[in-house]
Amino acid sequence: MILGTIFSVGNLVLPLLALGVLPINMNLKLGEYFVFHSWNLYLLICSLPALISSIAFIFLPESPKFLMTVGRNEKALQVFRKVYSMNTGKPEDTFPIKELVEETKINNENSNKHGGYITANRTKVQALREGWQQINPLFFPPHVTKIILVFTMQCLIMMSLNTLRLWLPQIFQAINDYQYYNNETTSLCVMLEVFQPRSKSLNSTAECVVVCITT
Repeated sequence: MILGTIFSVGNLVLPLLALGVLPINMNLKLGEYFVFHSWNLYLLICSLPALISSIAFIFLPESPKFLMTVGRNEKALQVFRKVYSMNTGKPEDTFPIKELVEETKINNENSNKHGGYITANRTKVQALREGWQQINPLFFPPHVTKIILVFTMQCLIMMSLNTLRLWLPQIFQAINDYQYYNNETTSLCVMLEVFQPRSKSLNSTAECVVVCITT
């Protein structure tokens, strides 16, 4: 729900930001070849949240789940204590849990043919092999039909969403230009037909007007 809310707010903020930034008449020359326009400023502002987030991640503690997975229970317990203190306002030493379960030992004992051997010292090749062993069942019955359905739905959603997002500005511009130059309303199809490129015959007999200017 939180993620969906963030996406919805972002979809509202971006057009408002564009309305405030893009109309600015800006032609700032930086050096000999680069000119900084208002759309450059818009993209720069849009990139700031990602830049700030990437820097903030450096100062965030590691996930307790990951620490437990690789066998660093004491470090995970410290993170739990800090989160407990921040959420409740109580000292860290009042955290009721004193010891965590040895997850690496349990995972190794309960491992199966689909992977599950999680160790702190595994190599990248071992990690990739274990990951593939856990993903592999998705491509065989009884899961293969469901995964194909999910892939198809996701593909269609992204195709329709991105197509609509890419062409909406052009459609709105075509509607605005037609109403401006023709001073009338009509169907959307007629408006779009006006802006379709038309091939011109090389043997056209259209009148050509040449204006000569003498100096």
